[in-house]
Amino acid sequence: MSDGYIVLPIMMLVIFFSVLASIMMTQGFVFSTERMKPDFNKLNPANGLKNIFGLQALKTALMHVLRLSFSGTILIFLIYYFVPTVFLSPYCELDCGISVNATVYFYVLLALLILSIIFAMIDFVVQRSEFLRQNKMTDTEQKQEKKEQLGNPEIKGRIKEIQQEVVTKTVGMRNASFIVADGLKQAVAIRYVPGGEEMPTIVAKARGRNAVLRLASESGKPVEHSAELLALVKKIGVGDPIMDEAAVKHLVPFLHKYS
Repeated sequence: MSDGYIVLPIMMLVIFFSVLASIMMTQGFVFSTERMKPDFNKLNPANGLKNIFGLQALKTALMHVLRLSFSGTILIFLIYYFVPTVFLSPYCELDCGISVNATVYFYVLLALLILSIIFAMIDFVVQRSEFLRQNKMTDTEQKQEKKEQLGNPEIKGRIKEIQQEVVTKTVGMRNASFIVADGLKQAVAIRYVPGGEEMPTIVAKARGRNAVLRLASESGKPVEHSAELLALVKKIGVGDPIMDEAAVKHLVPFLHKYS
């Protein structure tokens, strides 16, 4: 009975580390019915010969040889160390024999556990390197994947051209409805289409005496002076709508005036 209490925990550890190695290799739990599907390529003699004499088969055979070598070495050591003790166990009492057997079982299973961990680590490294090698993409595949992720450069370029055309059509002094200035310090041109769905939009900006005068003269649009309104809208970018509630409140009289 005591043998079972010693053997069971070690067997559970062996199972645990075996499952852990599998999870580490697949980076999580994997369930798939792919293996259950019939594959007639497996019946192909050429594929069979390739599997027998291929690089993967050589690696597998080498792993088996290493396992046998290590296991054999450990087994010889355990036999050399414990055989005399086991042979003498029948001559001692029952408690003594149980203790001897339990000790032998413990060290044998401990050796198996250590070997399982070592082989699991080696398998993990070998299988992962093989997986990365088989799934390594060629330069063409990498370019194709990048194109799928980021989009076709030609299509993206065309979209950018169309967007630029739309901006060009809607932004500019010639599209302004009126200009709001703060003396000759700075000015912004605002576009507003009455009854349209668009919000009032900044279509041009000017800073400095000469720039403000040029903006007013070239556009030919009416100029309204409002330092307070200009302070609210001067940070809005060209082509962006005026969404600020305070700015819209100050802008409403001008919108009614030029509607």
